[in-house]
Amino acid sequence: MAGGWQGIRGADEHPVDVGTEDSAFIEHYELTPIDFQTNGPQIFYGLRYHTNIREVGLPAMFHDQVGYWLWEPLANAVTLTLGIPRGQALIATGHVEPNARILN
Repeated sequence: MAGGWQGIRGADEHPVDVGTEDSAFIEHYELTPIDFQTNGPQIFYGLRYHTNIREVGLPAMFHDQVGYWLWEPLANAVTLTLGIPRGQALIATGHVEPNARILN
């Protein structure tokens, strides 16, 4: 998954003062491998990522996000950490088998 990815057909439905509004967007997603990380007996392998999203036809970014996708093989766990510049952060972890091709 390392490398640069771009989605050019995104669709967003969001609330406005009265009802909802639809917007088309373009997303750019960059993933870079990191050195393995240790935390006591834990060993994490991972990717650092940065994504930004812009409405089609507009130069200003409306969503920016950074974080890590981490794999902990001894626990068969994938962890996503993320932060956005509106003062929000998230950590989510789930069990996944090493040969899985889909994350649920």
